[in-house]
Amino acid sequence: MRVSNLLNDARIILRDNFGYGAQSFSDSELLTYCNRAMDFCADLSASCNPVTKALSLASGTLQKLPANGGRILGFLHNDLDAKSRFKIGVMTYKGKTAAREMDMDSLIAQNPNWAGAAPSPISLYVMFDPLSPKEFVVYPSNDGSGKLLVRYTERPAPLIDTTEDFPLGAEFREACVNLIMYYALTRDGEDTENSARAKDF
Repeated sequence: MRVSNLLNDARIILRDNFGYGAQSFSDSELLTYCNRAMDFCADLSASCNPVTKALSLASGTLQKLPANGGRILGFLHNDLDAKSRFKIGVMTYKGKTAAREMDMDSLIAQNPNWAGAAPSPISLYVMFDPLSPKEFVVYPSNDGSGKLLVRYTERPAPLIDTTEDFPLGAEFREACVNLIMYYALTRDGEDTENSARAKDF
């Protein structure tokens, strides 16, 4: 499905598809709205453009998705050399050790000084709050050389031409058309009638 199909749907509803005279909305403007709509879908829906990728971890406990990340879906395992060995406390772990999800209260109950543990390349536990879907916390603190395989939604690359294929699944077509309509109708803030129509979308 081409992006032009979505934009044409929006133009029909906007009555901006007449074959004569100037159009109220340019293709580039509607493409901007479409890009914003796709980002919104990736941020909101767990089924929108899911990927599984190795993320390089930053130094410290707090970790974030890349700029094009939407929302975290889950964690698999560390993505270090399988032959590597890492000692944490009295235990030794391999480079592909699974990172187990744990809630923060449980970690604090077991280890009140968890944030003061010596940094390591490997992550044993991951704390994640769905209310903050773009970041997570690792234990022990990472030394900046770790990698973790993470499942998350990814914002698609911005569209630059109407001839491109729509990068999301067909189930997101209507959602994007409705969001395009919302953005288009709220463009002229002083138009009370359009503002009312925008709320419907």
